Amino acid sequence: MIGLVLCTACATVPMSPPRPVEIDTPIAGGPSWQAFAQALPGRWVASVEGHALEVSYRLTARNTVLLETWMPGTPAETVSVMHLDGEHLVFTHYCGQGNQPRLRLVERAGGAHVFAGYDVTDLDANESALARLVLGVDGDGRLRRVETYERADEHETTTLVFERVPSAPVNSD
Repeated sequence: MIGLVLCTACATVPMSPPRPVEIDTPIAGGPSWQAFAQALPGRWVASVEGHALEVSYRLTARNTVLLETWMPGTPAETVSVMHLDGEHLVFTHYCGQGNQPRLRLVERAGGAHVFAGYDVTDLDANESALARLVLGVDGDGRLRRVETYERADEHETTTLVFERVPSAPVNSD
């Protein structure tokens, strides 16, 4: 265990660059893109050690980009973007540590969509980086997220389960 702080708050921790990894072969991302574009937009909340952790999703750029915002409106706010690059689904995380890991969809099994890192930009020696991400909305409408951060030969995996925040009703007065 390397004692990483969950990057959703993106605190800097002493780390060295992630080790080079064998790059997984990306798969066609169209079906996953369609599933995410339909299921994710809106606000989601998870409870982490008694604290609410919010993430929101919205489509932008004429519905070609899914924007993910962690802790919107707070100093810990970070964003990630998901979009198709040709037939591949790409996920770029703009981390509060200052690096930008890029991942591609490499596996789809049931409702789980697995992204694996293929590079990281602006990575300092004292930072960790998102190396693997599994996203999926289960049959109960919960968003499950499993993220793995790496540094050198060490990694830490965190699982989060989010519930959708109901939309406020539109006032018809």
